[in-house]
Amino acid sequence: MTVKPDAKLNIEYVPIEQLNPATYHPRRMSEGELAALERSIRELGFADPVIVRRAGCEVIGGHQRLVAAWRLGMSAVPVVFLVIGAVFWA
Repeated sequence: MTVKPDAKLNIEYVPIEQLNPATYHPRRMSEGELAALERSIRELGFADPVIVRRAGCEVIGGHQRLVAAWRLGMSAVPVVFLVIGAVFWA
């Protein structure tokens, strides 16, 4: 696999209402774990952006971070968009 050393991670802030959680929503957190995640985001900010499929703004990673942000009253979250199906290796 070839990795482009100059590839940059582009983070965009996207309004929460534009994001669509995936229907499969693979992970669940207990109320206590979600409360801890909320405290972390409130105190430290987002350390890990939400991963979103560009087509349809479907969330494919970070569902619980999105829920925590919504519960905290945030209007937008940091997002990394992926183009699924593109070939990234030679």
